[in-house]
Amino acid sequence: MCSNLFLREQSIDNIGQRYNLTGSSEFAVLGEAFTWTCDMFVPPGYTSNAVKFFRDNKLCVVIANTTAACATQSDNCGYSYKCVSESMFSLTIPAENMTEYENGSKWRCDYVVNVAGNASPQIVLNIAIDVHNVSLIPSDKPLTISEHKLIEVLCEVNRNAFPAPLITWYLDSTIITAIEGSHETSITLVGNRTDNMKTLLCTASNMNKKTVNASTPLNVEYPPIVNALSNQNTIEGGDLTVNCTATPGNPSATTFYWTKVDNQGFRQNGAILQLYNTQRTSSGTYKCTAENNYSNGKKGTHSLLMVIDVLYPPVVNALSNQNIIEGGGLTVNCTATPGNPSATTFYWTKVDNQGFRQNGAILQLYNIQRTSSGTYRCTAENNYSNKEKGMHSQSMVIDVLYPPVVNALSNQNTIEGRGLTVNCTATPGNPSATTFYWTKVDNQGFRQNGAILQLYNIQRTSSGTYRCTAENNYSNKEKGMHSQSMVINVLYPPTVNALSRQDMIEGGNLSVDCLATPGNPSSTTFYWTKEDDPEFRQNGSIIQLYTIQRNSSGTFKCTAENVYYDEEKGIHSRTMVINVQYPPEVNVLSNQNIIEGGDLTVNCTATPGNPSATTFYWTKVNNPEFRQNGSTLQLYNTQRTSSGTYRCTAVNIFMNGERGTDSQSFVASVRYTSDPGVAVVAGSVGGTITVIVIVIITVILVYRRYHSHSEQQKKDKNKIVTTNEGTSNYTTLEGHESRERNEYDKLEKSKATNRYADILSTENKEKNTITYENLQRPVDAKVTEYNNLQNMDGECVFKISLEEPGGHFYENTF
Repeated sequence: MCSNLFLREQSIDNIGQRYNLTGSSEFAVLGEAFTWTCDMFVPPGYTSNAVKFFRDNKLCVVIANTTAACATQSDNCGYSYKCVSESMFSLTIPAENMTEYENGSKWRCDYVVNVAGNASPQIVLNIAIDVHNVSLIPSDKPLTISEHKLIEVLCEVNRNAFPAPLITWYLDSTIITAIEGSHETSITLVGNRTDNMKTLLCTASNMNKKTVNASTPLNVEYPPIVNALSNQNTIEGGDLTVNCTATPGNPSATTFYWTKVDNQGFRQNGAILQLYNTQRTSSGTYKCTAENNYSNGKKGTHSLLMVIDVLYPPVVNALSNQNIIEGGGLTVNCTATPGNPSATTFYWTKVDNQGFRQNGAILQLYNIQRTSSGTYRCTAENNYSNKEKGMHSQSMVIDVLYPPVVNALSNQNTIEGRGLTVNCTATPGNPSATTFYWTKVDNQGFRQNGAILQLYNIQRTSSGTYRCTAENNYSNKEKGMHSQSMVINVLYPPTVNALSRQDMIEGGNLSVDCLATPGNPSSTTFYWTKEDDPEFRQNGSIIQLYTIQRNSSGTFKCTAENVYYDEEKGIHSRTMVINVQYPPEVNVLSNQNIIEGGDLTVNCTATPGNPSATTFYWTKVNNPEFRQNGSTLQLYNTQRTSSGTYRCTAVNIFMNGERGTDSQSFVASVRYTSDPGVAVVAGSVGGTITVIVIVIITVILVYRRYHSHSEQQKKDKNKIVTTNEGTSNYTTLEGHESRERNEYDKLEKSKATNRYADILSTENKEKNTITYENLQRPVDAKVTEYNNLQNMDGECVFKISLEEPGGHFYENTF
């Protein structure tokens, strides 16, 4: 029954004594009542017998023992309280309230008034819990462990077991360890094949009650054990089989494989090692490995080694063939790479002489003869463990030496630019191995190795004496040698000397001598050709051209040739340019009519000569002071005195400084009227008829004259006149004109006879036959102009102009 109790005491400072708080048992039990008893005393200076119970430092109840009754003051009705005696008080936790809630709670009792030291120590309420669960970690059944590996196993007891239990470990019935006062403990096991299939047991108990345990069998995995292997001796070339066995491990399934210690690439799977055709390189240490597969994926392995010793013979080192001059002595030492076993013996034999044998590594032959030539064999041998012998041999040839003999060589003719191949042969000496080389007698630097002399693109300088030498080498570094010589004659064409360009003036003569350096053979013939004229050919070294014309210009080729031994020809050519120089050709000029006071312009053109650069100038036939430079003649404000013959001259300059010229002329007629102050009266009708007849005759003669003059001008076009001639171009043309006018001069008016009659007179008939004949031909010329003019002397003159069919215009004044 809960009640409220209020105690009021005056607090007095006093160093009190501790109270004693005890429980009804060492441990509380779930579902059973538990009583706390506080044994107290009243501090000096105080009178009340009263205490306070605290749970987890919180006031639970105040109990006072008064004269009237046992009084309590508490808000917690889950506990019961009692005054056991005057100085002893109790607090009981009923059975129904004894739950895990109370476990670990902290209790104390104090005097009702806070007096220092008048209190009990704080005591923890522990509820006793039995061990009811024991487990192993890992919980594998069986628990697998590899041999020699460590594994930790944990034994756990329910955490609420109180007091802490005693935990004991067993391996089968053998105690491993015991640990008290803990809820878990662990042990570390080392895998040992002797513990395989044993049981690991963990037991736990508290309060002397029945133990609880957990157990698991052990599965210790371990590798197989390979049984001992014997070392093996085998002869090179034989086969070897070795079987590997093993005591099974755990698991018992076992696989085998073989490896070689010094050869990482060697592996044979299976328990049986098989080596076929064993070689000395097969010697070495072999390992047989047996293995099984653990449950964790790893392997258990065990290996044993075995030595294989391959027995093989020694190897005789190569022997050099021996070349010796007859009569000498010979000593040869035979050596060998030791076999297995290494102890070695030697002896010598001769292939073609079964009775010959020398024991020992050294062969000795004295005063050797050519009959001693042959093949000798050195044999080295060792003894195997099975009493067989291993042996190996090398042979060498002994030769008596003498030189080769070169066969005769033929002299060679070859054409320059071609190749030449000559094979040198020889009767072999001894040794028969023969080397050849070629030299040139007059050229110390020339050498070709080999039996075949090869000359490519051979030149004339390659001519000379060549020597083939055959030689063999003796063992004493001397050489046996023999030689033969031959002459090489290189045939080549002559070489034409350079030719100079020829600049000639048209009409001249040209002679050029073609020279050449003789070839081989030196006999040389020449001929000339022209590139653009396939029909042109002149035999001989000298080309001669007479009265050379402009079409002779071009490229001429001189060819020199000689005849080789096989009728083939050697040919060489050079070219020469002939440049024929000639003057320009002035084009025909037309006669000009102009009225006095007018201007006259005439343009002179020309076909260029060679050289083509052309200059022009104008002259007047009867006026040596008149000259105009340039191709255009210009006359301004012409006067009657301007009438006359004008000549255009075109000029080019030849390379020798001379000038080439050509000219054309035309007649300029200045027309003018008579003076008005002069009267001309016809005397009679007869006089008029006479004048008409004269006019007609004059017209005919003028036409014939100018027709002949035009033809003569065409003939003069190609004439070349140079400055070094005695007579000038103009003088020549003037003279010609004078001759043409002779037949007209007979018609001068100073003569009394009729001009037509004079032409027909007997003594002039032969002289004027052409004129007469011309007069007999019908004339189609048309008089275009008839003027009665007055000359400069005041005389009466006639000027007749006519036009010939075809457009030719002619004019004459008389």
